Amino acid sequence: AAYFNKGIVAAQWVSRALANIGKNAKMADLIGTPGNKLRNALSGLLRPQLLAMLDDVKKNNGEVYAALYELNDPELIDGLTALGKKCHLLLANGAFKAPDNDENKAVRAALRTKVDLYDRIVTSGHFAHNKFVVVCDTGGTPQRVLSGSTNWTKTGLCTQANNAVIVDNPDLAADFLNEWKLLKAAGNGYPDSLAQANSTAKTIE
Repeated sequence: AAYFNKGIVAAQWVSRALANIGKNAKMADLIGTPGNKLRNALSGLLRPQLLAMLDDVKKNNGEVYAALYELNDPELIDGLTALGKKCHLLLANGAFKAPDNDENKAVRAALRTKVDLYDRIVTSGHFAHNKFVVVCDTGGTPQRVLSGSTNWTKTGLCTQANNAVIVDNPDLAADFLNEWKLLKAAGNGYPDSLAQANSTAKTIE
């Protein structure tokens, strides 16, 4: 299944919505406020589906293996945090810049003791641009995988045109889980073993 947002802010309906709020309306504040009507509208079917997926994992005592490039959306952070140590999160440093070299510094510190967190802090010339989540059942067996273009951020949900693809296929989910393990083993680097593991096309039915 594929899900999309409505993240095109250069539209008349968005201008009218902002005008109705008032001249002091700030897009960044509105899209970062859970329950806000404009946030809900811009995020389309994408945001509720991501949240529903995390909620389903929680209800069924499952676990997730997530590899994320950026993370700052409050609802998505809450959804991951609710899983506790059953959320295995490999968090990169996003579109980093000096002096910290880590766009996700604040959320990384906040989640350090709440989820099973691993860092992937790459250097200039590289981006750890992964955006996938493997969903496992209560026994730890991969069941489905989420991929697509969506960064797990307020702007990723609301001001960029994005998609999420969820595939219910244990074999494909297992392949993505293997990729997660390769990325974790790579740490902050790009070893030859990582490139070699991705150098051959695979067909999964």
